[in-house]
Amino acid sequence: MTERSRRWRESIEAYESELERDRITVRHRRECVRVARNVGDLLERAGLACDPRFFGDAHLTHLLNGPWRGLKPNGKAYNVCLLGRYLKRSDNLTVERARLRFDRTPQRPKLALSLPERVRLLDTARRFGIVHYGMVVLMLTMGLRPSEVRRITVEQATSDPLVFIGKRKGIEQGFGKVRRVPPHPLFRELFPELLAHRQQVVAESHLEDPGFLFCHVWKGKLSG
Repeated sequence: MTERSRRWRESIEAYESELERDRITVRHRRECVRVARNVGDLLERAGLACDPRFFGDAHLTHLLNGPWRGLKPNGKAYNVCLLGRYLKRSDNLTVERARLRFDRTPQRPKLALSLPERVRLLDTARRFGIVHYGMVVLMLTMGLRPSEVRRITVEQATSDPLVFIGKRKGIEQGFGKVRRVPPHPLFRELFPELLAHRQQVVAESHLEDPGFLFCHVWKGKLSG
């Protein structure tokens, strides 16, 4: 291992510690480190191993025209972005100055459930009880996110349309994006049964009512 190659690997260790101090999520931190290590290995095999301070256009060209040549545009853009982030900690702006542009491939659309699949899903959820069935109905027929279903309040559930206010980091609730979702007839038909089950859970728990439509006892209190 050359001195420059050793410098690259030592830099990655320091980089990982910095990401952890900055409270970067574990998943993203692993990806950043994975790309940096992969680049170091690729350069070393090609005899271009260097420390991040001396990474230049020749190294970037080698990656794009060699090991990364077969990647799709989205994959190239992803790797280049994470590589640039790693190099910037060493005041190396080679990637940033290159101003690379990739023709992004469109995202593959998510496949919707067919009508028979929707029916089977609802039938299965029904067998698990009213709570599971109600949650699936809200997500399947009204497109609600799981987090919205867990935190939906009785007041929200009785409104028409249902209003959801998103949260933005650093801003108080009420300034986020507003979503208005019209209630589905199946949910309106199910709502009295959900409300009756909820009232029974609250009464039997003898705990403070949090106001959520779906309640359960968790760590000595009622939670959504």
